[in-house]
Amino acid sequence: MALHETDQKAVLLMALLNGPKPSDGFSELLNSGKLGAWYPELQALAGVAQSPLHHPEGDVWTHTMLVIDYASTIKGRAQNPACFLLAALCHDLGKPATTTTDDRGQIHAYGHDEVGVGIARTFLTRIGVDEEPIKYVENMVALHMQPNQKARANAKVKSTNQMFDKSVCPEDLLLLAEADYCGKGGHESYEETRAWLRQRLQLYRETMAAPHVTEQDLTGLGIPPGAEMEAMLLLAHKLQLSGNSRDAVLKQIYAMTRKSGRMRRSG
Repeated sequence: MALHETDQKAVLLMALLNGPKPSDGFSELLNSGKLGAWYPELQALAGVAQSPLHHPEGDVWTHTMLVIDYASTIKGRAQNPACFLLAALCHDLGKPATTTTDDRGQIHAYGHDEVGVGIARTFLTRIGVDEEPIKYVENMVALHMQPNQKARANAKVKSTNQMFDKSVCPEDLLLLAEADYCGKGGHESYEETRAWLRQRLQLYRETMAAPHVTEQDLTGLGIPPGAEMEAMLLLAHKLQLSGNSRDAVLKQIYAMTRKSGRMRRSG
């Protein structure tokens, strides 16, 4: 990698995309002193401790390097490989600002997913990344912990449907969750989690492919176009994510409008 390059975005993408082991390029940047000068958000990851129970591999920098190396091996399955690798690189940028040690000596990074969204935007904007990739990375950083958390909790279908519905790319989100887990070893132990999440993604896709309540349906119930219809369409979508059929949702909305009508008449 040519370290004399002045285009920081080009250098970053070169390190991420050229070769099967991106960590080699970033290690070169770290050892040369370029990392801290060009990418202070990445430099900040070095030396940030993590819970040995959850991250036996070491600090946040070590974890991130393992994550991008693993992500590189599965990027061919991603809908947007370059953005996927950017998300893998940025997924824990919030940890330096949120890592604390409690009275028992346990290390936590509560809220690092939320805090990391703003840091990722600042970082990527400064080096000249376009808006659409930044939005993708922001979304992935915000959601990256949720798939594995929901799998561990055996969450309800409603919960995973809501998660996938927030995602700009559910397929890539699951790949990031896989890379995040496998970025600390134990690849074989992820098989059960991967299968659970894939099943839930299929259920979400089936939900989205099923007939949905439309504006025409609501017009038939006497709901006029405008703010009320927009609110009802949003409600209908949430109800269908919860597992209700289109007909069941329409019945609920019909009952609500009748009740609302009676309340208006009684007033």
